[in-house]
Amino acid sequence: MVKRRTLTREQVIGAARELANEQGLDKLTMRAISARVGVEAPSLYTHVVDKQDLLDGLAELIFSEVRVEPSDDPLATRIEMYSRALRQALLSNAHLASVAATRPVVSISTLHMVEQALGELMEAGLDPQQSLYILDSLVSFVIGHALAEIGDDPEFGGHSEDEIAAQRAALPADQFPNVAATLGQGRVDREAEFQFGVGLLIKGVLDLL
Repeated sequence: MVKRRTLTREQVIGAARELANEQGLDKLTMRAISARVGVEAPSLYTHVVDKQDLLDGLAELIFSEVRVEPSDDPLATRIEMYSRALRQALLSNAHLASVAATRPVVSISTLHMVEQALGELMEAGLDPQQSLYILDSLVSFVIGHALAEIGDDPEFGGHSEDEIAAQRAALPADQFPNVAATLGQGRVDREAEFQFGVGLLIKGVLDLL
C-alpha cells in the first residue's frame, strides 16, 4: 500500500515562496506549486482556500521573518534595527515585496513582532496612538524604499541603473538645473538614502519624547 504524503499549509506556502522568488510572481500557479510539492493541484485546497489566501500566507511568511531580539539598546538603535530587519526580509523576497506591501497581516506569528515594537515605543514614553502612527510610518517608508530599490534591478524595473543615470545626465542643465545637480550626478546610493530616511524618522520620534 502506497503511503500518502503528509502536506501542511507551511509547506505549500514555502513552496510558493520558492517558486515566486525563482520564476516571478506571474508564474505562480496552483499547478506549479503542486508539481513542486509532489501532489495533485486539488490537494492544495485543503491548505489554502484560493489564490488570495495563498498570497495572504506569503505576506505573513515574509513578515514572520522580521525578527529583532529584545535588547537594552537606545530607542534610536532599536528603530533602526526594526527598519533593517524589515528591509532585509523584503529584499530577500524581491518578487513578493509587492504582496507584502498590499496585504494586511493579522496572523499571531507576525503580530508578536508588532506587539513588541509597540511596547518599546510606549515604554519610551509615547502614547498608544503616537506609537501606532510611528510604526505605520516606519513600515510604510521601509516598504516603499524597498520597492524602489527592487525596481532598480532591470528584472523588475525594465531599465538598468546605468541607463537611467545616462538619461538623467543627458537632460539639458539649463532647463533642469536642480535635477542635473542631484539626480543627474549618477546612480542613487540606496543604502545612504535608506539611512538618511530612517534617520529623519528617528529624529522625529525623539522630538516627541
